[in-house]
Amino acid sequence: MKRFNYLIFMLFCYTLFISDALAASVSMWPSSSTAVIGNSVTVTASVNSSKTIFFIEGSLVCTGAGVNKTQSLSFDNNANNVYSKTFYLTVKPTTTGKVTCKTKNLKVLDALKDGWQNVSNKSVSFNIRAKSTNNNLNSLSIDGYTLDQEFNKDVFDYSVTVKEGTEKINVNAKVADGNAKVSGTGTLDVSEGVNDIKVVVTAEDGSKKTYNIKVMVLEFEPIKVNVLGNEYTVVRKRKSLPSVSEYFTENTVTINEEVIDSYYYEYNATSGASCRRNRW
Repeated sequence: MKRFNYLIFMLFCYTLFISDALAASVSMWPSSSTAVIGNSVTVTASVNSSKTIFFIEGSLVCTGAGVNKTQSLSFDNNANNVYSKTFYLTVKPTTTGKVTCKTKNLKVLDALKDGWQNVSNKSVSFNIRAKSTNNNLNSLSIDGYTLDQEFNKDVFDYSVTVKEGTEKINVNAKVADGNAKVSGTGTLDVSEGVNDIKVVVTAEDGSKKTYNIKVMVLEFEPIKVNVLGNEYTVVRKRKSLPSVSEYFTENTVTINEEVIDSYYYEYNATSGASCRRNRW
């Protein structure tokens, strides 16, 4: 019986010893396990105790990837009702590599002991990478229509013809890199004639790449003319006219009682006769 009581007593003492030894601890974590050069990362250190914390001493040090920064972990509790204290250290890496943060000389004075209690130091690390330069698309499309050629990330100019009366189209684009951003997509307004759509991809490092789509909205009743035995379709709107020489000037012509935008050019033939020419 005495032996049994002795074992009970020893187990009780051992339990008290373990409880005493584990009365205070520290946990640490970074705001991101992988960060980008130039972006801030905050490291959190939380000191915890099973008894009221009176004082904390120590430091938190982060080094690597261009970082060398220290945060004091000193704390003086006058309220006597604190069981946990959290500290923060924010760093901004300037090179690629790894940042390691660790506590140093951490100790706590709490209600469980008469003297300072050393706390096991902890460390955390996180990797630093360069900003991505990838500003490519993986796909480009318009709902309900097919582009004039299969998409290729290295081909930047596309065209498509849509039916007459179309006022809106939906442009889809998927970036190759999840860190890139894209603009010029979604539901866009278009009008009769040629519409220039620019889809711009911005890489994480800020570099841009533009994919162009010429969207031709067909006319309801196109005007047909015959010139020297050849039939042509008249382009009504000036924005749909092709680029011309600087020697042409803007003009209008009347076809089938409809005024049409055109370019006008007048020149002298070798005979000295004056010739006028419209381009529409």
